[in-house]
Amino acid sequence: MSRFHLIYTPLLLATACSGGEPTTEDTPAPGPDDTAAVDDTAEPTDDTDQPVDDDGDGFEADEDCDDDDPSIYPGAVEICDGVDRDCNSATTGDAGVLLDGQWAFATIQEGVDAAAAGATLEVCEGTYSESVFVERFLVLQSMGGSSATWIQASGGGAAVTSTAPSLTLRGFTLSGGQGASLDSGYTAGGGLAATGSSTLLVEASVLSGNTADFGGGLFATGFSSVTLNEVLIEENAASYGGGMYLGDASTVASGVEVRGNEAVVSGGGLYLDLASLEGTGLTVSDNAADYLGGGAYLNGSAATVDTSTFERNDSSGGGALTAFDSTLTLDSVDLSGNTADTNAAGLYLFNTDATLEGLSAEENVSEFGAVVLLYESVGAVTGGTYTENEATYTAGVFRVEEGSTLTVTEASVFGNLAGSSGGAASVTDGTLTSVASDWGAGEDDNTPDDLAVGWSGSFSYDGVASFACASDTETCD
Repeated sequence: MSRFHLIYTPLLLATACSGGEPTTEDTPAPGPDDTAAVDDTAEPTDDTDQPVDDDGDGFEADEDCDDDDPSIYPGAVEICDGVDRDCNSATTGDAGVLLDGQWAFATIQEGVDAAAAGATLEVCEGTYSESVFVERFLVLQSMGGSSATWIQASGGGAAVTSTAPSLTLRGFTLSGGQGASLDSGYTAGGGLAATGSSTLLVEASVLSGNTADFGGGLFATGFSSVTLNEVLIEENAASYGGGMYLGDASTVASGVEVRGNEAVVSGGGLYLDLASLEGTGLTVSDNAADYLGGGAYLNGSAATVDTSTFERNDSSGGGALTAFDSTLTLDSVDLSGNTADTNAAGLYLFNTDATLEGLSAEENVSEFGAVVLLYESVGAVTGGTYTENEATYTAGVFRVEEGSTLTVTEASVFGNLAGSSGGAASVTDGTLTSVASDWGAGEDDNTPDDLAVGWSGSFSYDGVASFACASDTETCD
């Protein structure tokens, strides 16, 4: 009995202390079916401090510089449209360099220095006054094209110098370069100076207003493959290769225009040295060299060119092209309006094998051999038209010298002029053979005669030619 009393007593004391009134602890919590009372007198909730992101780009209004445009936010990619998309006033999108799709640098060189091998640098429109140096394989391409994206060389050197094994350059104008320094002390490649071992690709670009000792616009050597697509090389100057100099390189060129370049020595437009060229759709015009090869100069090289034009080039010899120790194939090429002070306004060939198919040669003017002069060379002419060419002295079209041989097959050779003899051709020490070719007659005849043969020269034809040779074989008319 006493034990029960001891246990219950605290409960009685607790009840007595509370005065018998119920407490909040005594009120049961509302169950799931109970309705909670609403205090209509409570103050409204203040939500002004809640985050605001009206455009839903993940950035709140206080840090988003345009909260109505989801493409504008801190860190957004600039897209060269003049709009500050990344909320950084230092990068307005008017100029700059994107590295692998992300805006990164204000100058091209900064991007090149930071890029890993194989990276792509995209350059916004603008003029970049800097000289760029590349040491590893990169792709450099503009976003606005060559007319709107210039690399204007500053501080001397080339506009772009590359020692990388490979390089791709697309959509730039390179100007104002003075050439990279070579170990020899000469300068090379005022616009682009590239020495490598693998591939060089230049396309949709302009190289203009540059100078160097070798390759005023472009100097490329050592590459296993050089590709030039839709490139304009104009108004550059050098001692050798006013427009470009290609050495020890295999080159494929398409849609390339080489115009208005100058060489103090040889190769006004281009100079190939121990190189090869496959060209289609080329235009080589208005170039000049003080010595040889106003349009082009080949040394120990091989060139195959089709569907192209060499016009209005000038030099002392080989106005359009001069070749030494080389092989040359021209197919459907227009040789027009070229000039030379002495020999061959068109092609001046030394120890060279030449295949000329379907040429159109017109209004070329020189002292001797206005279109083709062969010296210790072998030439094969097939088809084509040769007319209105002029030599001050002899050989209005072909001149064969020093043991050379020339075969002319199914060609039209008429209306050409020489001041003394050989209105169409002269052979002084070599052999010319005509096969089924038209040498003109009547008003279309060559003046003063068709052929002059002298010294140890010889001439033969299949009877189809429209002329007869005198018994002494010195002239044929």
